[in-house]
Amino acid sequence: MQAQKSTAAVLIVGNTLESADLRYVAGYRTSDPIVYAQVAGHGHLVVSAMDKAWVTQCAPSVTVWSPQDL
Repeated sequence: MQAQKSTAAVLIVGNTLESADLRYVAGYRTSDPIVYAQVAGHGHLVVSAMDKAWVTQCAPSVTVWSPQDL
C-alpha cells in the first residue's frame, strides 16, 4: 500500500525560537516573525528582506519571499 501525501493547506506564523515546526521548515533560528504557508504540497516562507538571501540557502525546498516581494 502506498502512502498518500496530504493536500491540506498549512499556515504557521511565529518565530523559530518558539516554534519547532517553523525551525524545521526554515532551517535557521530567528526571533523575527516569519510566515510559512503550504499550498498544493509546495512550501512558501515570508521572511524579512534582510534575511531572504540567507534563508534561501537554508531552506532550498521552499520558495522564500520578503514582504516587499508580495
